Amino acid sequence: MRRGIELFGISGGAHAASLPRRTGPGTGLFRRPFWYLWHMPSTLIEVRRSYTADEEVAIIDAVHGALVAAFKIPAKDRHSRLAVFEPHRMVNGLEPGVADAYTRVTIDCFAGRSIEAKRNLYREIVERLEALGIPRDGVSILLRESAVENWGAGGRAASDYDLGFDVDV
Repeated sequence: MRRGIELFGISGGAHAASLPRRTGPGTGLFRRPFWYLWHMPSTLIEVRRSYTADEEVAIIDAVHGALVAAFKIPAKDRHSRLAVFEPHRMVNGLEPGVADAYTRVTIDCFAGRSIEAKRNLYREIVERLEALGIPRDGVSILLRESAVENWGAGGRAASDYDLGFDVDV
């Protein structure tokens, strides 16, 4: 079984139903689908000004929505972080950092997407952030690709799983 529960060499079916639920650190196996460990792509959004909690969620949702649209990943496949820096701790250029809408989006993902999909991603991100008041010329995007075998979780390589989505888009 390549989909569903396949952690630590245990397949779905009766074995999966009998797995204990994890209730805290160090409590043994836990019942989760395989994609729970991967959360790919992994996204880091860095900003150098404060936003409200609702604005931060909207920024995260906008970038994730762009990934779903451009890379055709499942909406549930989500791992996003937003880091807020004091302006002097995030310098872009020769001048000291200033509190502005500069936004750096770094995406770690599996290799294999076409240049067309990447262009769509860049466009989707800036359009969605622009709708939130972040100017497109203030958005920097870094896409870092790794081979599937270079990602691991649960003691296994991602290449050993059916990821539930294609990277060849």
